[in-house]
Amino acid sequence: MGDFQRALYDFSVAIKISKDQSEPAENIALHYNYAGVQHYELGQLDEALKHYDLALMNDKNIGYFWYNRGLVKSRLDQVEEAVEDYKEAISKLSEPDYLY
Repeated sequence: MGDFQRALYDFSVAIKISKDQSEPAENIALHYNYAGVQHYELGQLDEALKHYDLALMNDKNIGYFWYNRGLVKSRLDQVEEAVEDYKEAISKLSEPDYLY
């Protein structure tokens, strides 16, 4: 098993650096997503959801952000909202631009 707590710290630092250096929103979104993954693995579902929301605020075009948020919502028994996120994930992952 990985050291999810350490990875979470590293992604938190990456978020701060990316914001300080005014990196593109897509980069910041990736860091938020990966921080969300660490929270998910640690069983911190509310924090994971917050990070996936922040990832999507920065970039709504990445299908696996939607999928990850759907996973958390399904675990939180927010089934209808999870289904909507899964539908959006399928839509984004089916777009030709995603394949490049």
